[in-house]
Amino acid sequence: MAENPGKAYNPLFIYGKSGLGKTHLLRAIQNYIRENDPERLCAYRVATDFIEDYTKAMKNARSGAAEALADNYHAIDVLIIDDIQLMSTAAGTIGFFYDTFNYLISHGKQIVLAADRTPSELGMGSSRFDERVTSRLDSGMTVSIQVPDYELKLQLIDAFYERMRADAEAESPRPELLSEKAPAARGRLIRKRQPCRRSALRGSGKQ
Repeated sequence: MAENPGKAYNPLFIYGKSGLGKTHLLRAIQNYIRENDPERLCAYRVATDFIEDYTKAMKNARSGAAEALADNYHAIDVLIIDDIQLMSTAAGTIGFFYDTFNYLISHGKQIVLAADRTPSELGMGSSRFDERVTSRLDSGMTVSIQVPDYELKLQLIDAFYERMRADAEAESPRPELLSEKAPAARGRLIRKRQPCRRSALRGSGKQ
Protein backbone atom coordinates (compact mmCIF):
# COMPACT_ATOMS: atom_id res chain seq x y z
CA MET A 1 0.00 0.00 0.00
CA ALA A 2 2.75 2.48 0.95
CA GLU A 3 4.57 1.74 -2.32
CA ASN A 4 1.47 2.41 -4.43
CA PRO A 5 -1.03 4.56 -2.47
CA GLY A 6 -4.57 4.81 -3.74
CA LYS A 7 -4.34 1.75 -5.99
CA ALA A 8 -5.13 -1.09 -3.58
CA TYR A 9 -6.33 -1.65 -0.02
CA ASN A 10 -8.20 1.63 0.01
CA PRO A 11 -9.21 2.44 2.64
CA LEU A 12 -6.87 0.43 4.83
CA PHE A 13 -8.55 -0.04 8.21
CA ILE A 14 -6.42 -1.38 11.07
CA TYR A 15 -8.01 -2.33 14.37
CA GLY A 16 -6.88 -3.93 17.61
CA LYS A 17 -6.58 -3.38 21.33
CA SER A 18 -4.50 -0.54 22.73
CA GLY A 19 -0.78 -1.18 23.00
CA LEU A 20 -0.39 -3.56 20.04
CA GLY A 21 1.49 -1.11 17.83
CA LYS A 22 -1.18 0.45 15.60
CA THR A 23 0.28 3.94 15.96
CA HIS A 24 3.81 2.67 15.23
CA LEU A 25 2.51 1.02 12.08
CA LEU A 26 0.76 4.21 10.94
CA ARG A 27 3.90 6.26 11.60
CA ALA A 28 5.95 3.71 9.67
CA ILE A 29 3.65 4.15 6.67
CA GLN A 30 3.98 7.93 6.93
CA ASN A 31 7.78 7.79 7.22
CA TYR A 32 8.10 5.37 4.30
CA ILE A 33 6.07 7.64 2.02
CA ARG A 34 8.00 10.74 3.11
CA GLU A 35 11.34 9.08 2.43
CA ASN A 36 10.48 7.30 -0.82
CA ASP A 37 7.87 9.61 -2.36
CA PRO A 38 8.44 13.10 -0.87
CA GLU A 39 6.29 14.80 -3.52
CA ARG A 40 3.23 12.98 -2.22
CA LEU A 41 1.51 14.88 0.60
CA CYS A 42 1.00 12.52 3.55
CA ALA A 43 -0.77 13.74 6.70
CA TYR A 44 -1.06 11.93 10.03
CA ARG A 45 -3.83 13.06 12.36
CA VAL A 46 -5.21 11.71 15.61
CA ALA A 47 -9.01 11.82 15.63
CA THR A 48 -8.98 14.50 18.33
CA ASP A 49 -6.87 16.72 16.05
CA PHE A 50 -9.36 16.16 13.24
CA ILE A 51 -12.22 17.13 15.54
CA GLU A 52 -10.37 20.27 16.62
CA ASP A 53 -9.69 21.26 13.01
CA TYR A 54 -13.38 20.97 12.19
CA THR A 55 -14.56 22.76 15.36
CA LYS A 56 -12.25 25.73 14.80
CA ALA A 57 -13.31 26.02 11.17
CA MET A 58 -17.00 26.01 12.09
CA LYS A 59 -16.46 28.76 14.67
CA ASN A 60 -14.94 30.90 11.93
CA ALA A 61 -17.19 29.77 9.09
CA ARG A 62 -18.03 33.34 8.06
CA SER A 63 -14.38 34.03 7.33
CA GLY A 64 -14.19 31.13 4.90
CA ALA A 65 -12.39 28.84 7.32
CA ALA A 66 -14.68 25.90 6.53
CA GLU A 67 -13.93 26.09 2.82
CA ALA A 68 -10.23 26.49 3.51
CA LEU A 69 -10.26 23.41 5.76
CA ALA A 70 -11.97 21.34 3.08
CA ASP A 71 -9.45 22.52 0.48
CA ASN A 72 -6.55 21.64 2.76
CA TYR A 73 -7.79 18.10 3.31
CA HIS A 74 -8.66 17.66 -0.37
CA ALA A 75 -5.02 18.44 -1.23
CA ILE A 76 -3.75 15.51 0.84
CA ASP A 77 -2.55 12.46 -1.09
CA VAL A 78 -2.42 10.05 1.86
CA LEU A 79 -4.62 10.76 4.88
CA ILE A 80 -3.84 8.77 8.04
CA ILE A 81 -6.19 9.06 11.01
CA ASP A 82 -5.47 7.30 14.30
CA ASP A 83 -8.01 6.37 17.02
CA ILE A 84 -10.96 7.15 14.80
CA GLN A 85 -13.32 5.75 17.46
CA LEU A 86 -12.82 9.05 19.31
CA MET A 87 -15.07 10.69 16.72
CA SER A 88 -18.05 8.57 17.77
CA THR A 89 -19.92 11.39 19.55
CA ALA A 90 -18.97 14.20 17.14
CA ALA A 91 -21.74 14.13 14.56
CA GLY A 92 -20.59 17.24 12.71
CA THR A 93 -17.02 15.99 12.46
CA ILE A 94 -18.22 12.62 11.18
CA GLY A 95 -20.17 14.39 8.45
CA PHE A 96 -17.10 16.37 7.41
CA PHE A 97 -15.00 13.21 7.56
CA TYR A 98 -17.50 11.34 5.36
CA ASP A 99 -17.40 14.07 2.71
CA THR A 100 -13.60 14.20 2.86
CA PHE A 101 -13.41 10.41 2.66
CA ASN A 102 -15.56 10.28 -0.47
CA TYR A 103 -13.62 13.09 -2.15
CA LEU A 104 -10.22 11.52 -1.54
CA ILE A 105 -11.29 8.04 -2.60
CA SER A 106 -12.93 9.32 -5.77
CA HIS A 107 -9.75 11.21 -6.69
CA GLY A 108 -7.45 8.23 -6.22
CA LYS A 109 -6.07 9.32 -2.85
CA GLN A 110 -5.18 6.87 -0.08
CA ILE A 111 -6.86 6.67 3.34
CA VAL A 112 -5.45 4.73 6.31
CA LEU A 113 -7.45 4.46 9.52
CA ALA A 114 -6.90 2.84 12.92
CA ALA A 115 -9.29 2.09 15.76
CA ASP A 116 -9.71 -0.16 18.77
CA ARG A 117 -12.69 -1.94 17.19
CA THR A 118 -14.03 -3.09 13.84
CA PRO A 119 -15.91 -0.73 11.48
CA SER A 120 -19.23 -2.41 12.30
CA GLU A 121 -18.56 -2.10 16.04
CA LEU A 122 -17.97 1.64 15.60
CA GLY A 123 -21.67 2.04 14.84
CA MET A 124 -22.94 0.28 17.95
CA GLY A 125 -24.58 1.89 20.97
CA SER A 126 -24.94 5.67 21.06
CA SER A 127 -22.25 6.19 18.44
CA ARG A 128 -22.92 8.74 15.68
CA PHE A 129 -21.23 6.47 13.14
CA ASP A 130 -24.22 5.33 11.08
CA GLU A 131 -24.31 2.40 8.67
CA ARG A 132 -23.60 4.69 5.72
CA VAL A 133 -20.25 5.64 7.26
CA THR A 134 -19.25 2.25 8.69
CA SER A 135 -19.91 0.51 5.37
CA ARG A 136 -17.51 2.94 3.69
CA LEU A 137 -14.89 2.30 6.36
CA ASP A 138 -15.17 -1.42 5.67
CA SER A 139 -15.13 -1.08 1.87
CA GLY A 140 -11.39 -1.59 1.43
CA MET A 141 -9.10 -3.85 3.44
CA THR A 142 -9.70 -4.40 7.15
CA VAL A 143 -6.81 -5.82 9.15
CA SER A 144 -6.85 -7.08 12.73
CA ILE A 145 -3.78 -6.80 14.97
CA GLN A 146 -3.74 -9.52 17.61
CA VAL A 147 -1.60 -10.18 20.67
CA PRO A 148 1.35 -12.29 19.44
CA ASP A 149 1.60 -15.86 20.71
CA TYR A 150 4.69 -17.32 22.38
CA GLU A 151 6.33 -18.55 19.17
CA LEU A 152 5.81 -15.24 17.40
CA LYS A 153 7.30 -13.37 20.36
CA LEU A 154 10.42 -15.55 20.13
CA GLN A 155 10.67 -14.87 16.40
CA LEU A 156 10.37 -11.13 17.00
CA ILE A 157 13.08 -11.25 19.68
CA ASP A 158 15.39 -13.23 17.37
CA ALA A 159 14.77 -10.82 14.51
CA PHE A 160 15.44 -7.85 16.78
CA TYR A 161 18.67 -9.44 18.04
CA GLU A 162 19.92 -10.17 14.51
CA ARG A 163 19.15 -6.63 13.42
CA MET A 164 20.97 -5.11 16.41
CA ARG A 165 23.97 -7.39 15.81
CA ALA A 166 24.09 -6.42 12.13
CA ASP A 167 23.91 -2.72 13.00
CA ALA A 168 26.70 -3.10 15.57
CA GLU A 169 28.92 -4.92 13.07
CA ALA A 170 28.25 -2.26 10.43
CA GLU A 171 29.20 0.54 12.81
CA SER A 172 32.38 -1.16 14.16
CA PRO A 173 35.52 -0.77 11.99
CA ARG A 174 37.10 -3.97 10.66
CA PRO A 175 40.30 -5.14 12.45
CA GLU A 176 42.39 -4.88 9.27
CA LEU A 177 41.38 -1.23 8.90
CA LEU A 178 42.46 -0.55 12.46
CA SER A 179 45.87 -2.17 11.81
CA GLU A 180 46.31 -0.14 8.61
CA LYS A 181 45.44 3.13 10.32
CA ALA A 182 47.44 2.50 13.48
CA PRO A 183 50.89 3.66 12.17
CA ALA A 184 49.45 6.89 10.80
CA ALA A 185 47.62 7.52 14.05
CA ARG A 186 50.82 6.95 16.06
CA GLY A 187 52.68 9.35 13.77
CA ARG A 188 50.11 12.09 14.34
CA LEU A 189 50.26 11.49 18.06
CA ILE A 190 54.08 11.75 18.09
CA ARG A 191 54.00 15.00 16.10
CA LYS A 192 51.48 16.44 18.53
CA ARG A 193 53.63 15.45 21.52
CA GLN A 194 56.90 16.83 20.16
CA PRO A 195 55.97 20.57 20.37
CA CYS A 196 54.73 19.99 23.90
CA ARG A 197 58.02 18.31 24.82
CA ARG A 198 60.10 21.16 23.32
CA SER A 199 58.06 23.80 25.10
CA ALA A 200 58.48 21.91 28.33
CA LEU A 201 62.27 21.83 27.81
CA ARG A 202 62.36 25.55 27.08
CA GLY A 203 60.39 26.20 30.18
CA SER A 204 62.77 24.21 32.34
CA GLY A 205 65.78 26.07 30.86
CA LYS A 206 64.39 29.45 31.88
CA GLN A 207 64.30 28.39 35.46
